[in-house]
Amino acid sequence: MSEEKVVFTTDDVEKNKTLGIVMAIFPILFFLPLVSEDMKKSELLKFRANQSCVVLCLIVILNILKAIIGVILGLFMNIPVAFIVTIFSVLNTLIGIAIGLVMIALYVMNIVSAAKATDMKIPLSDKINLFK
Repeated sequence: MSEEKVVFTTDDVEKNKTLGIVMAIFPILFFLPLVSEDMKKSELLKFRANQSCVVLCLIVILNILKAIIGVILGLFMNIPVAFIVTIFSVLNTLIGIAIGLVMIALYVMNIVSAAKATDMKIPLSDKINLFK
């Protein structure tokens, strides 16, 4: 699996690093490089926009997954055996915590990568390139 390296110029990093960090903190702002012609030319901002969009999509997907799992496990809460209800309640809580930790890890990785202005990609985003 060949991984292509993205090279950011020093001028590009100095000029756009702050906006890259802002996009990492608020992934909903991934569209900002599409607004201005100057921003469209920045490799750093295109890379940060792609990573922020991927993080945003993964967080939304994980939240939907967490809700679906909660509903499925919630269906078993009506069983009259208290022990089984407790097991499913604890299981639902543990799954929710695990998914929450994954979301926090993705979010922090994106912010750290933006702060260092590196081309570290978020896991699962190797093949996703929305902004070229």
